Amino acid sequence: MHESAAEEKHIDFAVRYSHSIGDWDIGLAHFYGTSREPRLLSQQDLSGNPILIPFYDIIHQTSADVQLTDGNMAWKLEALHRSGRRDAYNAMVAGFEYTFVEVMGGVVDVVALAEYRYDGRGKSALTIFQDDVAVGVRLSFNDVQSSQALMGLV
Repeated sequence: MHESAAEEKHIDFAVRYSHSIGDWDIGLAHFYGTSREPRLLSQQDLSGNPILIPFYDIIHQTSADVQLTDGNMAWKLEALHRSGRRDAYNAMVAGFEYTFVEVMGGVVDVVALAEYRYDGRGKSALTIFQDDVAVGVRLSFNDVQSSQALMGLV
């Protein structure tokens, strides 16, 4: 089910602006249209059995992303505000990456990373990452295929 009478033919709108100023990369975006995350409505089928029906709301979502790159260190922030028929909420991810270049004789770059994730919906979010810290390591092998391995812990 869709909130819009046009259902899946509803025309969505998105706009994004990005700009770099020195070591800073900044992006701003807005989306108006059908949410990609359905609400599950409890109903009954013809036999009276309980079923869940996906319902797609019309939403407004405004977001910003900022990155500061200083040598081998990159500081990152992504944040959004979403509103629609359901309650409005905020979410964000903030963290850093530090790159150790050409480790083991230039064979691999090692990136240490950490981030904090927050989702204002709490337990009602469709994700298990509502208030969590993640740490990890990415190995970037300096080969033609751009091979990488990412290992992390939340």
